[in-house]
Amino acid sequence: MLDFLRFSWLWRAYDIAIWAEIADDDLAAGQHGWRVAMTQATTEVLLVPLTELDHADVPRPTKDSLRKSIIAIAAAYAEDDDPRKVAPDAQSFTRLVKFLEHPHRWPWEGPALALSPEGNFSAIWDRPGVHRWILDFPPDGKIRTTHLQTYPDGRIDYVAGETENSDEIQPPFAIG
Repeated sequence: MLDFLRFSWLWRAYDIAIWAEIADDDLAAGQHGWRVAMTQATTEVLLVPLTELDHADVPRPTKDSLRKSIIAIAAAYAEDDDPRKVAPDAQSFTRLVKFLEHPHRWPWEGPALALSPEGNFSAIWDRPGVHRWILDFPPDGKIRTTHLQTYPDGRIDYVAGETENSDEIQPPFAIG
């Protein structure tokens, strides 16, 4: 079954709501995955990254993982009533996807996604209790790296860096 995104527009009290139904190969036949209701303002949070992802040259498992993360982020954003919230930065997501598109990164497992309070995306690879590697994609064009390693005796090593050249970035532990 092919992934598909179907929108049906609903009008309610001068608001536009979008119901996005996502079907996924991994689900049982005929069952639908996520169902997210959003206002018009939140539409961009979902559509811009999903459009970018649809055109991305990344392995199918990575694409599926990122798609589910974007939908979850959009749903959380829609539910957040903080007046100071910042919308996810589409350019930050585009830079993250472009980073993952490099063929040398195709064997990597798909990262978890996180969003900073400033709206920037982070890719996270984790080995619970041992390693956590975080790549932040801020708007300044740099990539910030953070690696945390936890030892059995409780010590934690923290290494942070920053680069503009994504070719310099290599995982500090096996991720695929």
